[in-house]
Amino acid sequence: MNYCVMKFGGTATATKKNRNIIATIVKKSFPRQVILIVSAMGRRGFPYATDTLKDLVEEQQITNKEYNRLLASGEIISSIVLANHLNNLNIHSYALSLLELNIRVADQKISMDQSSIKEFKDYDCLIVPGFAYLNNEGDIGLFERGGSDLTAVIVSNHLQQTEVTLYKDVDGVYPFIDSINRNKVNYYKRLSYDEALALCLIGFQIVQKDALEYAKNNNISIKIKNYLKDEEGTLISLTADGRDILGVSFNQDTLLIATLNSSKMAVIIEQLFSKAHLFYKKKEIFLNHLVYCFGINQLQIAKKIIMTEFF
Repeated sequence: MNYCVMKFGGTATATKKNRNIIATIVKKSFPRQVILIVSAMGRRGFPYATDTLKDLVEEQQITNKEYNRLLASGEIISSIVLANHLNNLNIHSYALSLLELNIRVADQKISMDQSSIKEFKDYDCLIVPGFAYLNNEGDIGLFERGGSDLTAVIVSNHLQQTEVTLYKDVDGVYPFIDSINRNKVNYYKRLSYDEALALCLIGFQIVQKDALEYAKNNNISIKIKNYLKDEEGTLISLTADGRDILGVSFNQDTLLIATLNSSKMAVIIEQLFSKAHLFYKKKEIFLNHLVYCFGINQLQIAKKIIMTEFF
């Protein structure tokens, strides 16, 4: 069966207005059956957001089993609320339980029984709580933060689908994290898995790292789209963008640069720094990113050099 697998983050599921937008996107995907993975609703401060649930037991005096059940409830609530919303709009929907979904993780191996979804073939839309799985004992386990992305690519792979769409609150993957610099450039239309992973290593959180690695290993293309626009977005697959420098991030005294040509780019960048009489305190060259430490004032100059030269 040809499915359409998509995932929506917490901002998209948080309000009735945004859930109406999800409904519009779902309808565009018919006649394919939609498998829709959801995160917990909203961010810290929203009643059922993951961080809000964490804050309820700030001084944890419960077992990890209990803690996992608490945090997984955010996604479970989100899936059921969305199913109710879509049914009210005449989209025949059902929220799968974790047992009905049946993603299992044992000895770091992930499995899923396809029949768990095929049993619900008469629904237009099946809604899946992300982030959580079951272990061999039937207890709830949790993926790393952002794990709903991983749930989405796992479901795609086990349903033999080659693409999944992750709907976020950004238009695509940009070379900068901060919104000020991001607004000065276009987002990437294409990135390879390795390019996207390089960005993850310098702090980009647009797609969870484990999800990218799983997608790479199973050749699942990931499309990043803004749910408010539903435009082209960024496609992450085997095809590379090919830029020498993929992205830049920085903190108080450190400049991090994502690149798949780290040795070559280190030479070019240091020539630029030298020409500007700019001297770093420390550097580290990794396989797919560079790290330079500066004084605070020099960091601003270094950042400007990189942005002007390469973007």
